[in-house]
Amino acid sequence: MLSDEVRRFLERHNLIDMAKSSVKVSERVFKECVVPKRERILIIGDVGASNRRISPALATSFYLAAKNLKLNADLFLQTPVISGQKANEAVVGAMDKLDENSIILMFLSSRLGEMGNLGNSFRSFVKSRNHRFMSAPSLGCLETSRYADLIKAIDVDYDDIRKRGQKLKETFDSGSEVHVTTKAGTDFTMSIDGVNAISNTAEYFSPGSGGNMPCGEVYMHPKGKENVSGKVVVDVSLCYREGTRLLKRPVTLFLENGELVKMSGSPEGLYLRDTITWAESRSKNPENVKKVCELGIGINKQAKCFGATILDEKSFGTAHIAFGSNFWFGGPIYALTHFDQVFRSPKIEVDGKVVKV
Repeated sequence: MLSDEVRRFLERHNLIDMAKSSVKVSERVFKECVVPKRERILIIGDVGASNRRISPALATSFYLAAKNLKLNADLFLQTPVISGQKANEAVVGAMDKLDENSIILMFLSSRLGEMGNLGNSFRSFVKSRNHRFMSAPSLGCLETSRYADLIKAIDVDYDDIRKRGQKLKETFDSGSEVHVTTKAGTDFTMSIDGVNAISNTAEYFSPGSGGNMPCGEVYMHPKGKENVSGKVVVDVSLCYREGTRLLKRPVTLFLENGELVKMSGSPEGLYLRDTITWAESRSKNPENVKKVCELGIGINKQAKCFGATILDEKSFGTAHIAFGSNFWFGGPIYALTHFDQVFRSPKIEVDGKVVKV
């Protein structure tokens, strides 16, 4: 049962019918992507903000789906937080009390927040307790009216997207160098010799596993910390501490020895510059904040770019690079932050051969 407080909140903002509209899709995600048995399920959302309440609607949709499937689920809605702020104490307490081999679903306007005595890394916490998870951060970048667009990106043919993701992963796994160009001016190379790419196609079945929802990208870290050079013209969206912005004018990022060394173009690039300054001031490893940590390719044909990284980076026909940590997916870079920058229409070559996405 929804608590009286949560139900009143949802009714006050006309979110219950919205949540119910996607329950069948949420049920299918449980059946095809999570496959719960008797595990406890903790669903974490937040209350959002005026005209940006996708987080509580989606969290409620999955809660109602869990109840329809007779699963053992609890729902918590916290106040929205951004990077560097603390998660709600009740949420952290609920996470701490979970039995091992539980499931955590997070649908958040921005981030979960700092977890106190549970550690700095959510993924490390999950693995240490053999949990599974599924997450959708940065939903507060979307207006509530975009709810149907988000659900469309979740309501995909998972067999098809998994086959395409695996094929693309195999191409990168067998390569030594990636060269990415766009007509807008992107032109960079990245060494991937010996690196295993990851296909994020929502197979969250085993203890310690997890990833995004919507899914739909193949991503990898560079070999080492210094093997990326060139420039990236970011012309879709810019991710920074407070959220994501659809760009009116592109921002060009110049890369040398695996590091961001200069920015030009749209003044919106200042959001990223200020975020980097903030992250460096808080980090034990400030030299890693500007490191290129990821190249990702969007493969979800149902996802469109609306100015939320969770959708933009999955959208078919886009690619993204990220700065900061890649330690959590096998890379050598540890940092407190990870920010993805999305660009469109990439031409991708692996060892001189054009890759068909």
